[in-house]
Amino acid sequence: MTVEPARDPVEAEYRWLAGLLHDRPVQDLVALAMRTQLLAARLPDPHRGEADTVTAAAARALDVLREVIARLRPPALDDGLVAALREHVAAVAPECELTAQDPPEPAGDVALAVFRAVQCLLPAAEIRLTPHEGGLLTRVRGGDPAGAGLAAARVAAVDGWCRDGVTVDFWVPTPG
Repeated sequence: MTVEPARDPVEAEYRWLAGLLHDRPVQDLVALAMRTQLLAARLPDPHRGEADTVTAAAARALDVLREVIARLRPPALDDGLVAALREHVAAVAPECELTAQDPPEPAGDVALAVFRAVQCLLPAAEIRLTPHEGGLLTRVRGGDPAGAGLAAARVAAVDGWCRDGVTVDFWVPTPG
């Protein structure tokens, strides 16, 4: 999937922040963990435990940073929208039924908008993606009604539309 520059300035900032976190603190934490492991190997037993504690703390901080980066720019989107949604729904709303009836694959920023819109509406009972009038129709039934406004803003930013109620429907254009 080719990712175009985000039309949404918030998404552009998320992408910038994810890159910044990956390029600086993540690399520093990896180096810290490696150096403390080397140091621990050279220390006498009574002090080795302290170096191991520092290594473990660096590893925990690294895990947190990687999770933040994944939320800022979900790497699963590289495998397509449906794959990313399946992974996300399985992690945060495993009881939700996700069906995709041969949906068209939206462009990068449009796929990200749909992904974020669905995130706003979780947990939900059902998510259905279908082709519709030259685009992708997403129907979320039983979702969090508080997220409908933000979901609408996400899809409007990529020239889509949204109808909300008990079921939230939103449509975005797709290439082709």
